[in-house]
Amino acid sequence: DSFNSWVGRAVLGYKIGDNINTYASMSRGRRPAMLNVSDLGTDPIAPEIVWSYELGMKGNAADGRFVYDLSVFYYDYNDFQASVQNDAPPPFFVTTNAGKAHALGFEASLFGRFNDNVNGWLNYGYIDGGFNAFDDDGTYQELEQDGYGLFNLRAGWKFNQRWDVAVWGNNLADEEYLIDAGNTGILFGIPTVIAGPDRSYGVTLRAKF
Repeated sequence: DSFNSWVGRAVLGYKIGDNINTYASMSRGRRPAMLNVSDLGTDPIAPEIVWSYELGMKGNAADGRFVYDLSVFYYDYNDFQASVQNDAPPPFFVTTNAGKAHALGFEASLFGRFNDNVNGWLNYGYIDGGFNAFDDDGTYQELEQDGYGLFNLRAGWKFNQRWDVAVWGNNLADEEYLIDAGNTGILFGIPTVIAGPDRSYGVTLRAKF
């Protein structure tokens, strides 16, 4: 058998002023069709299609001392390819067509140059997604993770061309979230859940020679 499809991306940009640029993009992505092969025969899995939409703004202020980047995006999946437990292993997990999925998100970043020696960064990201997957009986159930946001801060001081120090903090709100579920242990038949990193902070000293 052979499979044909098309992918692509279109971007429209608009310059509001000398220091502000906006854009809108739309793209179509594809994960190829596949076959699950077992003693019972072959089971074709439809290709996964995702439409991605994004709106954004990039700019600077105060003669370039502050630079910002804002974007909001939405992913719309059809025939989402998900790994589910196999009732007759091996393999312990197989790929199945889990139907529709979606993700809505927002990202923001800010860089500030307060003087020749002090810079600051601020980053924020938020995503809320969900998808339908099969339960053990082959019926649909809703699997999703609540939306979450991550708040990171970083401030630095550059003494000269060789030395600089930075104070930073990641996930300062100590948000609990997952970055992976069910895929890492797939080869061993052990479903896994990987939590996102807890709140962390520290000081970094860097030298250039």
